[in-house]
Amino acid sequence: MNLHPKLSNYYRGPKLFIIVTIIFALILGAAIYFLCSLPKPDNNESTARKFDPTVDTDEYCYIDVIAVSNWLYDDDGTIFYTVTDKFDNYYTVRIDDNTYDKMSALYDYFLHFDEEGYARPEPLRIYGYSYPAYNGLVDSFAYSWNITSEQYHIYFGDNYLDTDCVPTNPTEVGIIFALIVTSVAYLFFMLFELIKIINSRLSFNRLKELNLEESAAEELNEANLKFEKQKITLSKTFIYNEKLKYIVRYDDIFWTYINNYNIYHMLAFFTTTKKEIMANIGFNASLQSDNLIISEISKRNPETLAGYTDINKEAYRCYKKV
Repeated sequence: MNLHPKLSNYYRGPKLFIIVTIIFALILGAAIYFLCSLPKPDNNESTARKFDPTVDTDEYCYIDVIAVSNWLYDDDGTIFYTVTDKFDNYYTVRIDDNTYDKMSALYDYFLHFDEEGYARPEPLRIYGYSYPAYNGLVDSFAYSWNITSEQYHIYFGDNYLDTDCVPTNPTEVGIIFALIVTSVAYLFFMLFELIKIINSRLSFNRLKELNLEESAAEELNEANLKFEKQKITLSKTFIYNEKLKYIVRYDDIFWTYINNYNIYHMLAFFTTTKKEIMANIGFNASLQSDNLIISEISKRNPETLAGYTDINKEAYRCYKKV
């Protein structure tokens, strides 16, 4: 768009938006590539080691189970059980539903293992990762066994086996967190940049339609009512917003108000298209200055609706429907 040099600060083209979007896409692509290239957890059954409560955290292990209890503890849907191996060692295990469904014979043996002559089933080997039982879990496990937490550590050790969880990679977690933060920042940037781009296009097209670009440039030099915090300048005929990138005639302003969150709004409708300018100044605006801006706009266009009232809200709804 060909701009008057004096009005360039009030126009925002799509160039910056495109550049930042390309940079974000490159960062996103690089992060996804790096995530895919990270080493995967070692869940090779041939290299799994026999589980015991002293193994390292996140180590892939197995237990040859001959008996399994009904649930030991339900931690908001995460079910823990007690299992026994063929050497009559007891372990705490979190077992996924699919695996537990295959253990009905082992549960029957758990119920009858004290009965003489009850046949011992063939062991079922289950695989999973070792995790430390934090204090809250230990207290709950101990309560279920009617023993103390100290006794639980002696009988069962410090770790449990989890058949339904994959260990987290700290690097992977860090990248995902950074991606979330970057994505949120980009979404906010995209929103405000799009507002500026749309505002600029609408307001400058209107100036061009009315052949008022030269007048807007001349009045900008003569304007003496400026609000530095909001980056707003008021002239005889126009309101200039450097922050949100628009120049609007007072005659095109339909409604100005301060909403319940003390955010200043100016709704500008162009008579040819009824396109709306997004004119929210933001949370850092001064309430006193905002009221002064509204007052000055009303002086320059007495037909502008001023104030957040039910009458004005109804008038706005009716105007949009026409």
